[in-house]
Amino acid sequence: MLRTMKRLQLSANTLSRLNFLISVLHPCFFALWPIFLAVHECAWDVFGDVLWCLVPGAILSTALLQGLFYRLTRDSVKAGICTSAVVVWFFGYGGFRDLVVEKLPVLATLGGADYYSPGWLVPVLYWCILGALLWYLSRVKQFHRDLALALTLVSFGLFAYNAFHFVRIQAQINKSAQRILTLSKVDDRRVPVVVPDDPPDIYYIIFDMMCGDDVMTLLTGVEDHSFQDTLRDLGFYVAVNSHTNYEHTRPSLASSLNMMLLDDVSTAYRRCAIDERENPQLRVCGKLIRDNRLVHYLRRAGYKFVNYSSGCEPTNWNPCAEINIPSGMGDATTLMILTNTVCATLPVELDPRNYLARLKRVTFVQQLDGIKKIDGPKFVLIHCMLPHWPLLFTAKGKPTKVPYQQKPDYFTTQDYVRQMIFTRKLMLSAIKKLLKSKRRPIIVIQGDHGPWFKAGTREHHEYTLPIFNAYYLPPGGRDIAPWSTISPVNSFRLILNRYFGADYKFLPDKSHHDDGLNHLMGQELPTNEFPLDWDPTQH
Repeated sequence: MLRTMKRLQLSANTLSRLNFLISVLHPCFFALWPIFLAVHECAWDVFGDVLWCLVPGAILSTALLQGLFYRLTRDSVKAGICTSAVVVWFFGYGGFRDLVVEKLPVLATLGGADYYSPGWLVPVLYWCILGALLWYLSRVKQFHRDLALALTLVSFGLFAYNAFHFVRIQAQINKSAQRILTLSKVDDRRVPVVVPDDPPDIYYIIFDMMCGDDVMTLLTGVEDHSFQDTLRDLGFYVAVNSHTNYEHTRPSLASSLNMMLLDDVSTAYRRCAIDERENPQLRVCGKLIRDNRLVHYLRRAGYKFVNYSSGCEPTNWNPCAEINIPSGMGDATTLMILTNTVCATLPVELDPRNYLARLKRVTFVQQLDGIKKIDGPKFVLIHCMLPHWPLLFTAKGKPTKVPYQQKPDYFTTQDYVRQMIFTRKLMLSAIKKLLKSKRRPIIVIQGDHGPWFKAGTREHHEYTLPIFNAYYLPPGGRDIAPWSTISPVNSFRLILNRYFGADYKFLPDKSHHDDGLNHLMGQELPTNEFPLDWDPTQH
């Protein structure tokens, strides 16, 4: 009799543990599924920093929510099902919004709306769904364990599918990027390195979508060169006729950091076995940004690579950097995930996306004091996502009350000019801090491309190709100076030749418009497109 009772007790304990395990698993898988779905869709960019910040955060939040439901119900199975229901509701707003916009556009536009920010009725309906869901869950006394088991299998299947594709694509990217550098036959080990007696720190600061004075004149109708004059007074050379080599961030930075025009390796791109539907050009460019020729050269001169977390994934975290400076969670992947959650239903003042995105863009100025104290010569890469949309700041740097958007269609010329004015103030604050360093640093400040206005027209390139480009070059080295049309591909060829005894030849300062990405793949372009190579000095 005692043995039978012990067996029954053991079976009851085993069943209780099994119920608890199943109840814990499916809420966690439902919480991880949207994260891996997002990184699967943009796997050319996402690295460990985003993934390993979001995953523990999702698991911890789910565990706290499940603990709350267990305290209320004293039933692990019911607590798990309630948690999964709330998690799916939290992440499901994007799908609900899209469904309403597509099937019931009248409801979506009620109260004034656009696609990414429907009117007041859609958020209200979605919160009503939560109320109805919680009411129903409270009425059910007990859920069968088979339902929890079914939810576990479904949630694990969704999670595993996206996680597998993320790992597969990431491995393919790494292999393809290595083949590109191999096939391009670039060997910087043969380039001489003459280490200066007192090697200066090198700061490469990229302001995303930053134009020069000429484009500002086009946008405002007012010719004002006071900002350039201020920089000249501080000792900068401003390349007033500079144009980007590529009008997208990733190929632009891949070109400048590898000191080469990407069409030189078009054969390598064609030979990379990547599914074209996965946007291979941008994925491989992201890999080339992280593991670049400039850093490999400077390491031979004893430099450390310091990367500031930007929010744009290729420069958000770099596995090749000795030091990564964190700056919060306002990266593009996190914001994209939050855009499809109930965060998008909150008022602007409560929307975490606005706060995270603002924090990510401005904290580098405060971080400079700590960066300057890092021992030894260092190359510091800072990619600031200003004045890039969305509109987050007024001209005075105050937070705006405009809803966070993921599309540039809502970013007007007035919005851009306001953020440009604030960005210039931010830049001057950073410059004044750097110029107070013990050793005079080398400072390169550039826009990766200009603002995107009048897309699809010839005038579009009058805005996107001209960029801001300025150099602070302290005394020392050879007498090699920048020129007014210098483009990013030649920036570090000039610096390495001047200070480190290198002998790089300067490349043509030519620009590629958007279809340059297709050119990298060796694809034929439609005959009605603009010329692929556009020399700004001839127009």
